[in-house]
This record gives sequence, C-alpha cells and structure tokens, in this order.
Amino acid sequence: MSPETLALLLERFASIDRGTRALSERHAMACPPGCGACCHSAEVETSEAELAPLVARLLARGESADLRAALAQREAAGDRRCALFVPEPNSSTGGRCSAYEDRPSICRLFAFAARRDADGRPELVTCRTLRAADPLAVARAERDVAAGGPAVFYSDYGLADAASGSAGELQPINLALERALARAELALHYGRLEAAEDAPQLALVAPAPTGADPTQPPPRDAPRPAA
Repeated sequence: MSPETLALLLERFASIDRGTRALSERHAMACPPGCGACCHSAEVETSEAELAPLVARLLARGESADLRAALAQREAAGDRRCALFVPEPNSSTGGRCSAYEDRPSICRLFAFAARRDADGRPELVTCRTLRAADPLAVARAERDVAAGGPAVFYSDYGLADAASGSAGELQPINLALERALARAELALHYGRLEAAEDAPQLALVAPAPTGADPTQPPPRDAPRPAA
C-alpha cells in the first residue's frame, strides 16, 4: 500500500471515530463495559487494505507469529470469529479486541452509524445488546438521527474502496487477516532485498594481529583486503 493510500485510510478511521464519538457523547450512549457481543459473530467481513495498518504494526512489534498462531487455532477449532478477538470464558457476549487501535471500519461503525431506508429517510442502526442495556439512550439517538441530526452513515465509508484490486475486496475477516499479513511480509521481504542490493559494497579489511605495530608494513603472507 502506498503512503498516500495509507494516509487516506487512517484519515477515514479518524473521521469515523469523530462521528461515532460525537453521537455517543451527545446521547450518553455507549457499549456496556466488557461487551464483545458483535465480535462473537462469525459473519464479520473486511478487506486486506483496511487491515494494512494493523499488520504493519504487528510486524513492527515482532508479533506477526502470534497472529498466525491465533489464525491457525481458530481454523483448527472451526471457529470463524475474528482471530484478534479475545472472548471472555463462558460468556456469549463478553470479550475484548487485542488490536482495538487498528480495527477496521466495520468495527468502528457498528451500532453507532446510520443508513437510509427505502424512502431515503435516515435511521440509526444499532445492536440488540446496546438497545437492551440502555433503551432510553438508544431511543434518544434514534429520534435525533431520524430528525436529521448529525450522524455517520455506512454509505459514506464504502468498506471495499480503500484500495483497488483484490486488496480492496470484502472477505471474511480471518481470511483478510491472513492475506494482508502475507502481502505485508512479502513486501517487507522484497524491500529488504532491494535495500541489500542498493547498499554500498564495503571492503573487508583484515584486522592487524594482536600486538602488531601499526606503523610497520604487514608481513608478506598477511591477508589482502577484498577488491
């Protein structure tokens, strides 16, 4: 991913966060503490492109092997939930995201964004857990959005337009994670090869023997510097 595309993607994330935070603060509406109900879904989709900042951070921290292990564990168990999600034991709703700072757009939008109905009227799309936890706050937010109040719309952030080609296609989140990681590792590998090819060839000079007088010429059988 080019630096320009990455910058646009990060600005998209920031824009979503500003909009959803404003709605949340305006109506005192927030996810219940420790809730991870949406992450228990096996239907979450995103694109490789949206995961580029996340995998870049994992590679920089040397944590890519942890992600690969989590992906393998999910696959072996037939568990389609996001590999970055850490579920709370014995709970169908609790858990946390292990990469919350770099989560993709769908995770930022869910339960705090709006859509337009068949007649073009705005409506808030929230979740059952949030509605059950604080029905009054949800009702306030729904009335506000329906009356034309400020809201973030899903349609304003096409989830598959962050990059052209296959990297921008929506796919199950674990498949997107696997492919994004492979793409990033390949780019890192070729980047290192190019850097090695461009590096100046340093002459290998044999060190002087211990105790040798540096002011005297080396003996005739001393190793010669590499050409």
